[in-house]
Amino acid sequence: LFLYEIYHYFLFSLMTKIAGDFSAVELDFMISKRLLSKIECYPDVVEAALQASPTRQSQRQRVDGRNQASETGQRLAIRYNNVDCITLYEEHLTCLLHDNWLNDEVVDFFMVLLLELLNDYKNYDFCFLPASFLESIKRERDHYVLRRLNVFEKKFIIIPVCHNYHWTLVILCYMNNMAAALNGRVEAGCSPFMLYVDSLHWSINKRILQELRHSFSRELGIRLNMPGIKLGDDELPYKIVRVPKQKNLSDCGVYLLHYTECFIRYAVQESFSVPEFLDHSLKVFELSSGVAKRENLKNTILMDCSESQNGRLRTPHDVEVMRKNMWKKFKTKIKEIPVKSEEVVFPNCSHELLEIQWNSDKVFQRKFCSLLLLKTKQQLTFSGCVEFGLLLGHCHVFGFELEASIPPKFYQVFSSYYGSTLISFNTGKRTVEQSRSNTRHFFQFCNANFLKPLFTKEIRKRILSAAAVLIIRCVQLPLALGTSFERLSMIKPQNCATNNSTISEKHALIPGIFLLTKEAKLNAFSLTNEEAVLFDQAASQARRFSRLERFSILFCGHIGSGKSTRMRYFANRLLSLKVKTYLLDLDLGQSEMTLPGCISLTKLDEPLYGVNLKRMNKCEICYFYGEISPSNRPEIYLQLISKLYEEYVKITKYGVLLINCNGWISGLGLDILLRIVDSLKPNEIFFFENCNIQMDEAAASRVARVALEERREIRFVRTSHLRVLQALDKKLLRSHYICNYFAHNYKEWVNFFNAPTSKLQWKKCFIAAAHADVGGKFIMCLLKASGVVGLCHLNDHNAEDPCEQHYCNDASLPAVAPPGAVPLCLGFGIVSYVDTDDQTIHLRTPLSSEQLDKVNFIICGELEIPQQIFNCQSLLVSDDSKLTRERNVQFMADIWKHWKMKTKHKRRYAY
Repeated sequence: LFLYEIYHYFLFSLMTKIAGDFSAVELDFMISKRLLSKIECYPDVVEAALQASPTRQSQRQRVDGRNQASETGQRLAIRYNNVDCITLYEEHLTCLLHDNWLNDEVVDFFMVLLLELLNDYKNYDFCFLPASFLESIKRERDHYVLRRLNVFEKKFIIIPVCHNYHWTLVILCYMNNMAAALNGRVEAGCSPFMLYVDSLHWSINKRILQELRHSFSRELGIRLNMPGIKLGDDELPYKIVRVPKQKNLSDCGVYLLHYTECFIRYAVQESFSVPEFLDHSLKVFELSSGVAKRENLKNTILMDCSESQNGRLRTPHDVEVMRKNMWKKFKTKIKEIPVKSEEVVFPNCSHELLEIQWNSDKVFQRKFCSLLLLKTKQQLTFSGCVEFGLLLGHCHVFGFELEASIPPKFYQVFSSYYGSTLISFNTGKRTVEQSRSNTRHFFQFCNANFLKPLFTKEIRKRILSAAAVLIIRCVQLPLALGTSFERLSMIKPQNCATNNSTISEKHALIPGIFLLTKEAKLNAFSLTNEEAVLFDQAASQARRFSRLERFSILFCGHIGSGKSTRMRYFANRLLSLKVKTYLLDLDLGQSEMTLPGCISLTKLDEPLYGVNLKRMNKCEICYFYGEISPSNRPEIYLQLISKLYEEYVKITKYGVLLINCNGWISGLGLDILLRIVDSLKPNEIFFFENCNIQMDEAAASRVARVALEERREIRFVRTSHLRVLQALDKKLLRSHYICNYFAHNYKEWVNFFNAPTSKLQWKKCFIAAAHADVGGKFIMCLLKASGVVGLCHLNDHNAEDPCEQHYCNDASLPAVAPPGAVPLCLGFGIVSYVDTDDQTIHLRTPLSSEQLDKVNFIICGELEIPQQIFNCQSLLVSDDSKLTRERNVQFMADIWKHWKMKTKHKRRYAY
């Protein structure tokens, strides 16, 4: 008890001190000032926030039967239960910066630290389950964790839960009385139950509770030798705890740790009573400032780990280095960065990095960037979002040959495992001096634009001996508020030396851009010699024929064969050869240039790098199909393709057309593919097959290959890359696309929700359902229940024409789409509400008023509103006209049964 009081006093004094330091800071409820200031002045901080991940357990590799995370930097390790060990690396602590999501390493570490700081927690019936416990339930490995921890001998079991990028807390109480409760021998008020704590006050996720009940039921059945036992709502009920609501969208992990700390401090008291605790929960869990709590967490972790006596840190010198590094990362003001040069030698690549200060705000919003000097015959693979330009030498990135120019032409690349392949800089054999580049303009440009040039004779020699000189910096990912691409855990560099000393903490090229070693490069994009020769021959042939006529190349293959990746690489090769290139994108699920559910024709002017986050709506022509699979209406899908190809024929008489097909090549999907080949008659067909696939996929691939070879000669390409387990699932990737279309950053999301809605008179519009034949009495319900709708324009038709047919033959209702109509898609929107008095449709859309004036056709598809939009709406909407998932889904559920049988055989007609 005495040690506990000391610990309580220590935390209280620490929080008081930190709260005093932040007393002068005015916290805005909308967090706009703080977040926008960091976007303008601290892009590396925002990048760290976007890269931080609340779920990283799936990224861990299984080595010798145990989960180990390969990280870099200084290490803090804490051991509990004499078996498990939680390792915290230096880079994990970057998530404690403002507006970052906490990852599970920090959450697990701090929870175990709290239990250790309790003097007698091992005897006092507390138990902690890691954040990966729910994942272990799915993999049916939860019984190993429960059996090792003796959970039914503990009074309180604390479980942090991360679901849909949001942290919640589940506390199981009085689990040591479970056996007695089943026999009816437990005292009143001591029967087992669950506490559910949510800082955003969302509706409770009952699936999580069901999974926990199922897991504990199975373990209890093993212990009591009763396999059929089940814990339901009666045996293990749940209670929702009233807690203060968090004031932004990023502090859920901070509030979770605060709630855990408060509960432990309250539960260790002898007078602990559950009814009294639930009545006073708002006061018990009160938190004045999330910023101060973050600082408290950082200081607590660093101080307690450094003062531990059980060898969590290797040497006192490491602790001092850790403190210095953390001070650099957590400083609040940007000081003048000294210009420095360092050389990092990796097993198969070497580079030189010069930090400089940029003097032109027209190019970079931030004045600090880096010069990257690449040596000959090198492949520098990286992970991060990069903006770069080539100043001197020769370098190609993902098949695109960069052109050196002064001032430089800048490109942006997103390189990550998630949704795409890793990208690298590749250099040739010649140096800058051997290529006889004009370096005089380069040095003049540097002297004119860099505040602190340090081009001494030695550095001039290094520049001339390099193969390529790039200017590079890390930029913010164009992701919606509340979404995140998780950053890959870097593999620790081996045999890396700086000034003849082994380095472990210098793993970052520049903040937010991380180098990858040879082991991690296995998932980087690289062509085999056969593929390189084949693509070069095909590119040369396409270049030769495209000068005289239209030349088309079709890319097809099963899902996971690398079809889209190699199509982007081939497009970049054509752009490097100055070939007029068009892309006919027929992939409904993972579109390259538009939202899912569309097919488009685009003239390519810039190289294709990574996933579709910055290329939205750059297409020439777009048709909205409304679904992510052509299985329901194949005739309509083929009709739109034929119409799109006719428009391509009208646009140009020469050039190369790249056709990207769906990855569905079995059954009906193969029939659709053969119809596309017969209709478009491509000059070349590339068929890709991954040898690392399952037997059923391999059999379907062989059938498709034989069927195509019967029609024309194809170029068969066998790939051998492994499917990346960490890749985002397709549904989540589509959600990122949709969110990115409507808004890119916090300021745009504020305008999106709080700006007045756009109005459309429904008497001027045709309304059609892309997935069902809807009766007139349901059309307005369908419009309100739809998620993302397509805003289109139909030529040669006027909805106000008396000859047009209206729903229910009522002129006050919208007009029915003409048979066989193929409208041009202008953009997308979300229906906020429908005003029946003014006969207007209120939309939220990024389209301008000039574009909205052209809209006369609305298509209701099956694209759902992403959950991320609802997540950030609760804090950003200032009026009562909110988008509600429950309302939209309920409308759709009420009328779907009526549509299902009625439209089963009516899906072969146009809108």
